[in-house]
Amino acid sequence: MAKIYISSTYKDLKDYRALAIETVKEMGHEPVCMEDYGASEQPPVFRCLSDVQRCDGYLGIVAWRYGFVPEGYGGRSITHLEYDTAGRRGIERMVLLQNENADVKRAFIDVGEKGRNVAEFREMLGEKHTVAFFEDKKTFVAAVRRSIGEFERKMRPPDDGGTENGDAGYGEILPYLCNRDEQHTKFWDFFKDKIKKNNRKPQFVFIHGDEKECPDSFFTRIVEKSLFEYAERELEGNKVICKENEIEWPDSADVEACKESVTQKLLNHFLPGSIHDLTRGAQLCDVVDLSKHPMVVVSHTISSTAWHRHSRGLLDWYIRDFWSDCDWGSERPLFLVFFKILYCEPGNGRQSFWFSRRKPGREDIQEELRELAGELETLSCSVLLLDELAPVNLNHVLAWMRSNRYYKNDMKRKTKAESLLKKVCGDLNRIRMCLAEEVLEAIVAEHRSKEAERMLG
Repeated sequence: MAKIYISSTYKDLKDYRALAIETVKEMGHEPVCMEDYGASEQPPVFRCLSDVQRCDGYLGIVAWRYGFVPEGYGGRSITHLEYDTAGRRGIERMVLLQNENADVKRAFIDVGEKGRNVAEFREMLGEKHTVAFFEDKKTFVAAVRRSIGEFERKMRPPDDGGTENGDAGYGEILPYLCNRDEQHTKFWDFFKDKIKKNNRKPQFVFIHGDEKECPDSFFTRIVEKSLFEYAERELEGNKVICKENEIEWPDSADVEACKESVTQKLLNHFLPGSIHDLTRGAQLCDVVDLSKHPMVVVSHTISSTAWHRHSRGLLDWYIRDFWSDCDWGSERPLFLVFFKILYCEPGNGRQSFWFSRRKPGREDIQEELRELAGELETLSCSVLLLDELAPVNLNHVLAWMRSNRYYKNDMKRKTKAESLLKKVCGDLNRIRMCLAEEVLEAIVAEHRSKEAERMLG
């Protein structure tokens, strides 16, 4: 029996939702839907997205209304956010669209901005999925049955317990995916907006947080999962991404020396031993053969202990002059440049005598980053400053483990893992991402070891 989330707007599709719930039950599965909600202090959007994540399948029913748009979610409706969440979780999505011949009340057809939103949403669904259309209740029930039947055929039979690591497509970064959805959604909206506008200029993303919140892991998530899936779908396979390009960021207070250092390291990374002078990022395409890579990812790690009074100016030069101020035609690859800003404990990392005199604090650095991002945006540079990575809530980690089916039937392993996490978390109900990763990685390692023993013996 699978849990299937029923997603749609409500007033216009109330009767269809009831039919979907009934049909899901008749076919031996458990519907998860808003009809079962009781009174709660939780905002509806939080409850809905949380429920999506614990399901095995998603049944989206879309007519001619876009639905309620909650604040702080990039202008997307709850129905749209439910669809996005299911996709990020690797949940099988079944999409049903009401066709144009259906008899629909005028009050249930959005106009204006919401009308445009629902039209774009429907168009996107039609392009990305083999959708099932319905006109009335009879054709709707038939479409639901066909969709769930196909869903059942795709479902793999349950194994003898343990994780489903590779099944959802998360691979080696499975432990790194919990509770970063807010930042991930902002990145994805930013990235898609630039692609949609055919903006070929480089994109710049700042990921910042305490070093114990594992910014590197979040960066890995974006590249190895999100961009991997985008490239596989849109760019003829993930191998076209040129992604292993971590370039050391200079920490000298001499600005000119820093400029020379970062450009030389960038050039030597792509073309070892080169004697070329690199003054613009676009020149990389002239001296290095990147024709097989429509997308190139470059990353830099900057420690707070190496932040100084010229850091902002150096970043401004690097983004505005080195990368953005040149011609980026369609023949050049799309460059994504990530800056991982690590807030370190005092005494961690390299620190020169100059820095020891006056070391900027976290708030100082964040203020400079906000000002820099704002100024560059006004100059048409594609810059995104994500929210700071904060400690994760224990309940979010546990919910993430359940939604990703970390344990199929092994309740002993489930109890052990949850006990370990609670012990690490203590009384604060908050946990550093590095500690959460440590526990989750240990669980994965133990599972793989037992699986290897089982296969050998």
